[in-house]
Amino acid sequence: MSEPPPNVALQVTNHNFLDVTVFVLRDGQRIRMGLATGSSTQVFTIPGRLIAQSHEIVLFGQAIGSGERVRTEILTVRPGQRIEWTLETDLRRSSVGVY
Repeated sequence: MSEPPPNVALQVTNHNFLDVTVFVLRDGQRIRMGLATGSSTQVFTIPGRLIAQSHEIVLFGQAIGSGERVRTEILTVRPGQRIEWTLETDLRRSSVGVY
């Protein structure tokens, strides 16, 4: 029996005053990670099995109480890496990094 692939830490720093629901998009599926509370930082765990196959995901955020949405480009992530996603007050200026 083989070991499951290591999880990926997703750190979301939300500079927006609105709460943002965070999702991972993978192979046409939308998987809810949780809520990034306004003006705070949360860390979510992406199960390694979600990225072990294709290694490609997209992060998607939906602001609560607003029609604002944010979406990253396609990210190539390996099990055990970490992602830092910074949501700005103008969600279109948000940035992401994989380490």
